[in-house]
Amino acid sequence: MGFSPEEVRLRWRKRIETWYRHPDQLLIAGRENLEQVHSITMSLITFLSDAVSSNAFAGETFDRELIDPVGNI
Repeated sequence: MGFSPEEVRLRWRKRIETWYRHPDQLLIAGRENLEQVHSITMSLITFLSDAVSSNAFAGETFDRELIDPVGNI
């Protein structure tokens, strides 16, 4: 069970304010910041794009729900 929104505001007021005002500046020990998340995400997108472009998935089938569970494809 997690914290209620009020408990979060009471425990981590400054972090919540930073998240809403300057999310790129929020640092949480042991967690990625937004710049790191962006870098990881872009690396994955590049990898997948290169794999599709090179036909690395030729002959493979994928479960559409696994790839895009909300139907954006």
